[in-house]
Amino acid sequence: MKRTLIITLGVLFCSFISNSGATIKNYQCGKCDTLVKSERTPSTLNCRVGGSHQWYELGEVGQENYNCKKCGTLLESKRTPSTLGCPAKGSHQWNHLGHVGNTTYQCKKCGITINNERTPSTLGCSQGGSHQWTKLSR
Repeated sequence: MKRTLIITLGVLFCSFISNSGATIKNYQCGKCDTLVKSERTPSTLNCRVGGSHQWYELGEVGQENYNCKKCGTLLESKRTPSTLGCPAKGSHQWNHLGHVGNTTYQCKKCGITINNERTPSTLGCSQGGSHQWTKLSR
């Protein structure tokens, strides 16, 4: 009897854990540039530039690094993020920088810091031209 009860509880517990994983998405305010990772749309209250936040869902958090060459936003996404709501006005212009990894790089021109598997793509620095990456750690 005890063995059956433990097995049953174990199956129920495993089932609960596997079904509780919500999707985490990237959200960005088109007014103040704040970037948030959340299961649902963040609160619109108290945007630092005044009034309410204007949140745009950019896509699901993932293992690929993307950088907008217009506003400089850097995020980790499963696929190319939405182009909506660029704080630099108009549409985001995303560049795929590479796969998330354990090596830290910094661009000498725009100053962004990224953890990437290999040297990131040099395309689309927000300061114009190409990124100039320096390896900071391994």
